[in-house]
Amino acid sequence: MTLFRRSRIDKQAGLRPACFRLLILCVGLVITATHALAMPDSSSIPTPKDVFHPIDTGLGRPDPLPLDNVTLEITKRDAYHTQYRGLSELLARQSGAFPVLLGGFGQSDGISMYGASIADLRWMHQGRRLADPWTQSMQADLLSMEGLERVSLLVGSEAIGLAASPGLTVLSLQEAQLSSPTPYFRWWYSQGVGDFIATDVIASQNIAPNLNITMGVRRSGALGEFARTDYDAWNFRTQVRYTASERTSIAFVHQSTSHNSDLWGGVRLDVEGASLSTASAIPVYANLRDETRRHDIALTALHRLSDSSSSISATVWYDYTSLLRLRDSTLVPTQDDFLGNVSVGGAGGILVRYNQRTGFGTIRLGVAADHAEHGGTLWAQAGNDTRVSAFAHLDVPIGRHLTFRGASRFDRSDDGTAIPGIGAGLVWSVDSTLILRADASTTDVPTSAVDGVVNPERHTLFLADVRQTLSTGWWSAAAWMRLTGDAHQSVVVPVASGGLPFGVTTTNGPVETRLGALVRGRFALASLYWIPVIRAERTSTSSSVDLQGELSVRWRYNVAPSWVEIGLRGIVFAPTTLDRFIPTSWRFVRGTRTRAWVTNGLDAELVANVGNASVRLSYENILNQPFSTVEGHPAYGGNFRLSVTWAFFD
Repeated sequence: MTLFRRSRIDKQAGLRPACFRLLILCVGLVITATHALAMPDSSSIPTPKDVFHPIDTGLGRPDPLPLDNVTLEITKRDAYHTQYRGLSELLARQSGAFPVLLGGFGQSDGISMYGASIADLRWMHQGRRLADPWTQSMQADLLSMEGLERVSLLVGSEAIGLAASPGLTVLSLQEAQLSSPTPYFRWWYSQGVGDFIATDVIASQNIAPNLNITMGVRRSGALGEFARTDYDAWNFRTQVRYTASERTSIAFVHQSTSHNSDLWGGVRLDVEGASLSTASAIPVYANLRDETRRHDIALTALHRLSDSSSSISATVWYDYTSLLRLRDSTLVPTQDDFLGNVSVGGAGGILVRYNQRTGFGTIRLGVAADHAEHGGTLWAQAGNDTRVSAFAHLDVPIGRHLTFRGASRFDRSDDGTAIPGIGAGLVWSVDSTLILRADASTTDVPTSAVDGVVNPERHTLFLADVRQTLSTGWWSAAAWMRLTGDAHQSVVVPVASGGLPFGVTTTNGPVETRLGALVRGRFALASLYWIPVIRAERTSTSSSVDLQGELSVRWRYNVAPSWVEIGLRGIVFAPTTLDRFIPTSWRFVRGTRTRAWVTNGLDAELVANVGNASVRLSYENILNQPFSTVEGHPAYGGNFRLSVTWAFFD
């Protein structure tokens, strides 16, 4: 087995794993030689984010969606100092949310936060909606973090009034906008257990005083430690930005993804002698595999009005997805249908946003129209839908320290289905260091193709949080209650022979309640940094509480302008009943097995920042603990990892 198994498309193009290894070697030699000739300017050294508070990004930033006081922002500088293989792991480490790990790379890993499962998360890119045709969500690791400036988390009324699609938990991705009269390069490299290896190269330059071209390519792949968990992927990115004046800019963004991943389905626990060890674990599926090709294109024009207190932007976009599913022999309905099937989906639309700051507050308005079509599969219905949307978000100070936030939206499909949403909240800035927030919001969430013929869910979220900056660091706490009416309940549809899961069937159930809390912080004490995280959630359909406690302890040594941090990271998982993942339908079902008290086995980490280079070394799961966050999907045992980010000619 080669490190990067080629798909049929790759084979036709003549791509060879050896060529990729040669490319990595050449890139490394070029970077080494470049660094020897020109040391980077220390004035641009990225530093860790040591405070957690709402960030006023303002209208001065050349983005189509300027945001104030969002729930959480993860920037590219945060990524410089975080050990991660892909976007899903970066989100888990930086947000403090519940990690969802499926025991392999290139899988549907992700996070669960504020009562929203992976299926409940909605995505935006450059302000417009980003969705998989069949699930209406996205597989996080199909996306590349290296080309992004930031990932913003919108929750509650933020999502109601700012997101381009209905939902109460939205991840907004913003492309990095570079400007350099000389060539700028950034290189990211990572390798680790399971023969995982990945690299990303970004090149940018202004080819004219007002015209910038930025290109990026990411290649990643792994064999995996468990059988049937290998994958290989390419990401290509191109951005062309024309700045007509100080107030007007036009940006074209194209992203192309080739993602091939085995879908192992986890470890079989129904056979005698079932084991979670990498050597003897038996995967649920012997040959199941998805090969995805995706293109995303967007053209955005942004204009700031004369007084610089308002802006208007318009985005025209299109995406195309082709999925080849190579099916396991146990899932073949007839002997003549064993090669798999191809499903194709496409969507396009236009989005217009208007932002205005006045003496009484800030208002953001948006209207959108889009059309989507996708073919059906054995696991998802075909779809053809046109939808128009209107949404608004308002921030109004009602006192010296108190701000009212309100949001509303209305979506209507061509079949006459109407989806309303509304939200409101208060933000109390007690002083410059302490902020309290309360928020309530509700909206319907449209059904997806894999859900079948069921009623839309009605999500209602009540959220309260507090954030404080201290002289020694910061801390935050959040509590939530999410009510889901007509909750979608999925159960496994087994194959007639063998009992393996073929897919799921979904029905509407009673109201489901999720109660949860998240406490996190970072403190400097006794020459050490202490980073605690406590997360807990209880679902009305389960008799157990998912309780996790995490603590990182770091020691930092500074030799200006460089520094190094060394630390340990441990997580304790309390007993709970875990969900089970069915990859054919990208859905979770209620599991039946209880996880006992277990730890992550302890991680040792080192982060070093030298000039514009950041190096991360870690040895994870030192104690070799077989822990799981999803039923039948154990995490890796002891493993070593290396990651490097290097920006030069900066």
